[in-house]
Amino acid sequence: MVTRNLNILLIDDEPDFAQPIADYLAHQYQHTVKHVQSVELAQKEVGRKSYDVIFLDYRLPGASGIEFLKWAKENNCDTPVVVVTGKGAEEVAVEAMKLGAYDYLNKGSIQLDYLPVVINNAYERYVLRKANRELEQEKLNRDRQELAIKVFQETVKAFVHRINNDLANILLRIKLFEKQRAKQKSAPDQNLKHLLGELEFSAKAIEATVSALVGLNQTVTKLHDVEKKAVDLKAELERTLKELQDRPAGGSTT
Repeated sequence: MVTRNLNILLIDDEPDFAQPIADYLAHQYQHTVKHVQSVELAQKEVGRKSYDVIFLDYRLPGASGIEFLKWAKENNCDTPVVVVTGKGAEEVAVEAMKLGAYDYLNKGSIQLDYLPVVINNAYERYVLRKANRELEQEKLNRDRQELAIKVFQETVKAFVHRINNDLANILLRIKLFEKQRAKQKSAPDQNLKHLLGELEFSAKAIEATVSALVGLNQTVTKLHDVEKKAVDLKAELERTLKELQDRPAGGSTT
């Protein structure tokens, strides 16, 4: 059950209907309620301020509640909406739900003490859906990161293997050449000796670099393994969300 005070946008063109609802929610539950009487004013209000829940009448002057839902969807407004329909307007309710409404109520049979239940239920489901989307995005980011790490690891392995082979060949040739020169009686060429020394030094420097690269690869692997052990809340959130979605809709009450 939501315990925080909510900012609620009430869209209805009948003050005699809307004002008692606004007063009740404000006085009994300390919710902040903004009342507007048209879709045009509601659109301006949503653009001006963030709301936790929208309470929307289907029949409005000018554009209808359905038009508002279409506008909200096109403009990525994901605030949970509870739609108020007239008696026998089941088709309207179904269309509203398809457009993203969280719940619907029959205007002729609304009970004030039941409104907080509907509003809180819609808000709770919104919060869980939002958290679920964020977890999905985090999982996608982790998957991308995991792929990048795997590519990095395979690249390092291939690079190290190639360099190690080349280094081994260089060092082997240097040693063989030195052995051959040692067997010769003539004095070694000082320039050649110096060159061989530089080659050996460079080979060892490359070998040290490769060793550092291997160490970096091992560190990345360890960090990745630790990250994979982090607690995944997605399954628990999905279970809770399903329980909330399985609750009877407000429109099913009389």
